[in-house]
Amino acid sequence: KLNTGVGELNAKAILLQLVAKVMEWEQKYPNERKIQNTNSHLKKESRVNEAINYIYENISENVTVKDLSNLCHLTTDHFTKLFKVETGDSPKIYIRKVKINHAKAMMATSDKTINQIAREVGILDPFYFSRSFKQITGITPSIYKKSLKSPCF
Repeated sequence: KLNTGVGELNAKAILLQLVAKVMEWEQKYPNERKIQNTNSHLKKESRVNEAINYIYENISENVTVKDLSNLCHLTTDHFTKLFKVETGDSPKIYIRKVKINHAKAMMATSDKTINQIAREVGILDPFYFSRSFKQITGITPSIYKKSLKSPCF
């Protein structure tokens, strides 16, 4: 199905997301509550896990909240509330973050242009991609890409 380059990028993007979530979790929960909260989080997460997998598997598509709520057999409102409780983000913001993190991984591992990468993560409007990238990372895609070439930037 996927060539190994794309598969490796997907794996790297997922790993980056996992590391970010672990860091967020470390800050969110005090040490004495971590074990207690782990089990309840896993139970809740399973309700939206299918939607999260769908987002990653369809990174180049225009995935909508309606698509995800239908996938989980929930109303859009109920799905959105549950998703936000479980991930800390609304589905729309989560989708954008996944796409931008995937784009960052692609910038680090390929010579493709920013516009090519934007299209590959399903964002066809380069201005929207640039604006979303800056909102999520704090810098523009071009500055990020330049910083990869010169780590002292």
